[in-house]
Amino acid sequence: MGAGVLVLINGLPGSGKSTLAREYADRHPSAVALDIDVLRTMIGGWRADREAAGLQARAMALAVAADQLTAGRTVLVPQLLARPGFIDQLAALADSRGARWVETVIDAPPALCRTRYAERTARAVTQADADAPVWLATDDDAGWAELEQRLTELLAQRPGTLRLPAASALDSLEQALADGAAGS
Repeated sequence: MGAGVLVLINGLPGSGKSTLAREYADRHPSAVALDIDVLRTMIGGWRADREAAGLQARAMALAVAADQLTAGRTVLVPQLLARPGFIDQLAALADSRGARWVETVIDAPPALCRTRYAERTARAVTQADADAPVWLATDDDAGWAELEQRLTELLAQRPGTLRLPAASALDSLEQALADGAAGS
């Protein structure tokens, strides 16, 4: 089996990261939309110790991704990452499996992200959506401004990150992968 592809889909809350991963997987049989936020909610006591649960969910995601990359599959990880640590772990995993590493960010206007995020948390389909404002510290203007600033600073240090326009993210991602894109 050929080498897989590991794709990080980064972006602000409400930018469409998880939606993009699911839509891509829907169009591409055997591709895996590996949502760490969903994994986190599968861990007993995750609300009591969100940091530990988050680290455990990331470890689980790395294990699943390793298996799927070895099988030659495309793995998409939709996750807001404003610090390089886990990004570097994902890139190292891709390298260790001989897989292509593609780092992307959904380029969506912050105001649109905030509106989408507010709508999602209001309808709270999952427990992760209901609890997100608390553990993301995005329930006020200062929290949003900090997230925006941290992500902007990170992206300035990672010029190889592919920017996907929010309005055409799926088509842009498919084209980039078809063209052999590699990021950071």
